[in-house]
Amino acid sequence: MKLNKFLFILLFGVVVLTTNSCNDDESPKLVFVTAEGTYELKGAKLYLSNSDTYTNDNGTVDYRDYFITDGTFAGGGLNPWSLSDYTDASFYIAFELAVPQDEEFSPGQYPIIYDWGTAPNAKFSYFYMQLEGSEYFDTPSSGSLPTLTVGGGFDDGETLSFKFKGRVTYGIFVDGTWETSTEEATFFFKGKVEDKRLL
Repeated sequence: MKLNKFLFILLFGVVVLTTNSCNDDESPKLVFVTAEGTYELKGAKLYLSNSDTYTNDNGTVDYRDYFITDGTFAGGGLNPWSLSDYTDASFYIAFELAVPQDEEFSPGQYPIIYDWGTAPNAKFSYFYMQLEGSEYFDTPSSGSLPTLTVGGGFDDGETLSFKFKGRVTYGIFVDGTWETSTEEATFFFKGKVEDKRLL
């Protein structure tokens, strides 16, 4: 009887360890995967750098600019769209999120849109990545575009996640000319928001 109880406890422990191991393996990796390579995002910081309104013929939206980087952004009068204004950074990734004016930012689907001049009065977003040297990734200006899935909390100290799969534009400066191509990409990142807005 005691032997059976011992074997049961031992078997239960093995099942728990196996389950935990599987769950760890299945956790999504913090990466941006493209035809140009895989960009590891583990350890990157997430900054909220700006919030404002934007108006077109379809109405007015409130928007926020979130930046992911392997460097440090001090805020103040620095420009988050300039890689040289970061410390020890090899890249930054920008996500602009928009919602109808006076609507709360909330988890959900934010279709990625290039031309905000024609954007609907609804949730939408924009994606851009700047790399060291003369390389970038951008939202394509035409064709089918991915939908960004946003989860978590949007304010200082809260954990926010970004996920999409679809087409992006890749650009590189070669021999005095910008060369661009469109390719498939997969993106996932989750991090704690640091609010660097000038309020």
